[in-house]
Amino acid sequence: MKPRGATITLLLGVLCAALPARAELGPCRLDANEELTCGAGAGAARVIDDTQSPNKKLAFAWSLPNADPDALPDEDDKIDLLLVRLADGLILGKSYTGFWANGHGRSEHKLEEVTWSRNGRLAARVFQTRYETDTFELYAVGAKDEPAGTLDLRKIVEPAVREQMTGQVNAAESYVFSVQAGNNLKLGNDGTLRLTVMMWIPKDGPEQYFDVTLRIARKGPLDATIASIKPGRVPK
Repeated sequence: MKPRGATITLLLGVLCAALPARAELGPCRLDANEELTCGAGAGAARVIDDTQSPNKKLAFAWSLPNADPDALPDEDDKIDLLLVRLADGLILGKSYTGFWANGHGRSEHKLEEVTWSRNGRLAARVFQTRYETDTFELYAVGAKDEPAGTLDLRKIVEPAVREQMTGQVNAAESYVFSVQAGNNLKLGNDGTLRLTVMMWIPKDGPEQYFDVTLRIARKGPLDATIASIKPGRVPK
């Protein structure tokens, strides 16, 4: 019969092996080009301007998994979007982006915009391509910087807005979805998210605006429900 202590040690070893590793890139510091970078060399991450949390502890960064962020990305390069803790480069969340910016220039017609709640525990990420919002996501971070839960908000908001358009316009399917981010998006500590959505036909087509309110639920699985949708105005 195995001693009790040996059994407990064995179980702890199995549990620890099953837990995901908390990857750390290394502290985020200004590099020689005055760019805030987490880690060094291939796989390092470059912090995206204006994406830091209110307390300046967390930020979103882009990374080339197999290249230095000082390199000029190729057209077909995969670019990771990382939510990182600046003190040590701990990765709290991961997605994908087409955005990059370094000494070679920046991606064309692609923009990452992030709105934080004041307490720095919720973040709404909007990835804009030339004519529409490609990705609209919510990140929820625990009080002890546990890995962030993520929620695809586009899958919730876009169908609801298109339903509002039914019967109002012809060929609604030709309209594309665009979140008006920046100052037009508000995210409260209580999980209330207010935004304006523009549905439009790119280039010369008409535009329709909708003001949307979401309620974020964090007890249990991360989720969001539509509280209201109403016709909106052109954002200022």
